[in-house]
Amino acid sequence: MAKQRKSLQEKLKNLQKSDFVGRVQQIQKFEQNLKLNPDDVSFLNIFNVHGQGGVGKTTLIKKFKSLCSSSDYTTVYIDCEDRSLYEATETMNVIAKSIDSEGKHFKTFFKRYKDYLHEKSSLEADPDKPKGTLGLLAKTGFKVGAYFGKEALPGGCMIHDALPMDQIASQMGEWANFAAKKISNKDNLDLVLHPLKNLTPIWIEDLYQIAEQKDIALFFDTFETSNPELDQWLFDLFKFKYGDIPPILCTISGRNPLNVDQWKDLSAIMHTIELEPFTDDEANEYLKQKGIANPDTIRSILSISGNLPVYLSLLTEGDPSNPGDICDPKDKVVERFLKHISDPLKRNLALSASIPNYIDQDVIECLLPEKEKANTKSYFEWINSRPFIQKRAGKWAFHPVAREPMLQYQKEISEQDWESLHKTLADWYEKKALKLQIEENKEDWLKDEQWRKLTSEKYFHLLCINYKQHIKSLIQDFVSIMLRVGVNEVKPLIDAVIHAEKLSNIKNGWGDILQNGIDSLFLDKKDSALVMFHHINNTNWIENPFEKSKMLIGQGFYESNIDNAINCFQKAIDINPNNDIAFYNMGVSYSKKGDYDKAIECYQKAIDINPNFDIALNAMGYAYSKKEDYDKAIECYQKAIAINPNFDIALNAMGYVYS
Repeated sequence: MAKQRKSLQEKLKNLQKSDFVGRVQQIQKFEQNLKLNPDDVSFLNIFNVHGQGGVGKTTLIKKFKSLCSSSDYTTVYIDCEDRSLYEATETMNVIAKSIDSEGKHFKTFFKRYKDYLHEKSSLEADPDKPKGTLGLLAKTGFKVGAYFGKEALPGGCMIHDALPMDQIASQMGEWANFAAKKISNKDNLDLVLHPLKNLTPIWIEDLYQIAEQKDIALFFDTFETSNPELDQWLFDLFKFKYGDIPPILCTISGRNPLNVDQWKDLSAIMHTIELEPFTDDEANEYLKQKGIANPDTIRSILSISGNLPVYLSLLTEGDPSNPGDICDPKDKVVERFLKHISDPLKRNLALSASIPNYIDQDVIECLLPEKEKANTKSYFEWINSRPFIQKRAGKWAFHPVAREPMLQYQKEISEQDWESLHKTLADWYEKKALKLQIEENKEDWLKDEQWRKLTSEKYFHLLCINYKQHIKSLIQDFVSIMLRVGVNEVKPLIDAVIHAEKLSNIKNGWGDILQNGIDSLFLDKKDSALVMFHHINNTNWIENPFEKSKMLIGQGFYESNIDNAINCFQKAIDINPNNDIAFYNMGVSYSKKGDYDKAIECYQKAIDINPNFDIALNAMGYAYSKKEDYDKAIECYQKAIAINPNFDIALNAMGYVYS
């Protein structure tokens, strides 16, 4: 008897019907909001979706995006896992391009952003540039090697209140000093040192042009992986720090809710959605639309999945309408994932491919037996067809909820095989990284993004094999990259540590210390940053004198105890007697104690090492003014201005003394 086939039209209807299941209340809330005019006082501008991995956050906000498109919104989807979007300036650029692909409405923003990239790249390409990279180094005291307090200026609060704190901090650094000498245009100099302050108002102004014609909806997914600066920028945007904004709709999705204490002032325009596993009714409806009607089959799937949407999707692969095709509810979920893979080689590949953080054709080739490497392409296409594989930020990878039990499953079966796979991949990533180490100078490797990426992957696998043995080398590379390339480039290493600790069940390891420390540097918070510097400095793992002295300066900068800070700076000087930054910071510390003679002595040593150290001359001028030796104070300010004619702080200070 011929098999009865459904029509193509019926198939399309079924596909459209099964496009989304569940989350009825959440969708209704969003749809009701879309029916309102964005100018309406009841319109909600911010939707915050959060919940554990696998509950369908991405699926839900993509449904929201589809609803917006149907309502004639201009929509932009941002996956925060995309490393190229790690800086808020680039996120603004991508949003602008997505909204205005022809460049008709964001002309002013695109022009200034191009100016910013040009000036920034010119500075970073200059062979005489300071250590590290411009971006974050021009933002906070440690990253520019400056220890600064408002009392370091004559007139105290008067001048402090007249100038933005980030402007003062950036002017106190090596990069700002270098930039001031290289960029004659004051507007461009300010643009490079304070890109968000300069670019965001222009971006908003251009955004209004679009908003006058069409409503705009922005979607930020996997927000837990974003730069803390992005969270702050979005908050500042809705708090009108950069000027009034059009009534855009913004959906922010991540594992964690937005910080309640920070965002509570926006509760009138915000709706929070905490996603949990499907209800029984939602799960049953999902299985019904998948064509599963057998009660025993349904009970088995629900028991295994715990109603988690991602598990429901995985467990309905193959032909689960047959009760015998569902494993015993007591079996492990991972065994169910592999149940329909009869080919032993493919079964092993499905397991081993969960070991790396991402997969591509090269990774699959590495995992295959030698005799099967010629068929790599077909194996790669097969593994990508599995329901537990997803593409995020341009990479193929296991869904985290599926990957974690698979990894644990392998480790329980054979720890020797588990370590062997990690060793194979660690060696493979190391060999690829070695091919990039053409130059003798390691600093050139550190600046290579591909080298950093491969090295982070190598460390993940090494830490899974033996955490205690390999964490020292990782910390050494972490410090090198942080100091010589930039704070925002160490995130892959931190992710490697955190994930390895989770798989190895390591508590109170380095992951949280590094993550909290770097987040604190972004947000310029002292406590966690100090903990990170303290832990790293206490290991005595750092061998490079430059890096060791810099880390001691970092610890001293964040010390609230002035004597402890001075002790850190002295240790940095002991390592490098020509450390002008350490002498300068020690001078500021003594100035904070009111010991202006000691402060002047330190500033003089910094200037002897670096005669063009205009910031030290300015600080010494302040110390002399506190001693009421105004002639010497003015002399110091004049020397600082002679070195840097754009040194507004010195000009203001000298004017204050004259007055």
